[in-house]
Amino acid sequence: MRLITSAIVALAATLSTALPAAAEEGRHLVFGCICDDTQDLRDRQGLVIDYLATVLSDIPGLKIESARLADIPSMSDAINAGKVDFVSETPLAAWAIIDRTNAEITFRERRHGVISYRSLIVASEKSGVTTLGDLVGKVVAFEGPGSTSAFLFPLAMLRGEGLQTVELASPTDPVPAGKVGYIFTHEDGAAARYIADGKAVAGALSDEDWASPQIEEPLARTRMKVISTSEPLLRAVTLVRKDMDPELKARLIAALKNMHDDPDGRQALRDYNRVRRFDYADEAILADMERMRVYYERVKDRVG
Repeated sequence: MRLITSAIVALAATLSTALPAAAEEGRHLVFGCICDDTQDLRDRQGLVIDYLATVLSDIPGLKIESARLADIPSMSDAINAGKVDFVSETPLAAWAIIDRTNAEITFRERRHGVISYRSLIVASEKSGVTTLGDLVGKVVAFEGPGSTSAFLFPLAMLRGEGLQTVELASPTDPVPAGKVGYIFTHEDGAAARYIADGKAVAGALSDEDWASPQIEEPLARTRMKVISTSEPLLRAVTLVRKDMDPELKARLIAALKNMHDDPDGRQALRDYNRVRRFDYADEAILADMERMRVYYERVKDRVG
């Protein structure tokens, strides 16, 4: 991969853990990230920033940076202040940002090489649960409050059936009458084990996790079945600030759009969430995102 050094590239590409300096100190292109770990930020965004530094090196005085924000409100504030130009997020978080800013859906990301996945709600066969409505008065295991496939989408599926849900502090807490109780496992793919251990009657996970080796052991102990499957859900999208400098915005979009055609771009994409490519948002992609908005409206109280 091409080495980027100050001796051969006049463009400064840096990583920061806070917002960049004021715009009057120079032109900035800022890649935002909602995360709480600086090294994670470097791992996921560093090579993309290096790649953009090379492709956009003909723009005088441009400094490309990464800004780490703690949550959706702070990211939205940064976008509105012109201090973040583009950000990658899952569909529901993206809608929360769009609601607060002028950011536009610009790309669909093929993370891990795929466009979409599905959320599943599974239950023990011996539980007698066959529909979502059967979960009233019972406990469902979700991964964690930040999980899209194993909490937010499944929660939206339950609420879409008109079911009232309530978070429980412990699997042994009583479920209020007429409601579906849920707990967090705070562990990837642990829903099947919670069901097998009798801590929950049902659980949520992605179709990818359902097919992974890590749930083979709990499946061997307790026969489980899928009781509800979501429609295909987009993995991630890239939002771009609408009021960016038009020339810089056009160059950024062109660079991201063509990354997969460049060997160095493909390497950077692999190191960035194993993205296969950025698909420019056409009418079909925007329509898919509108479908995701239906889910967002059901759970917006838990997003951001």
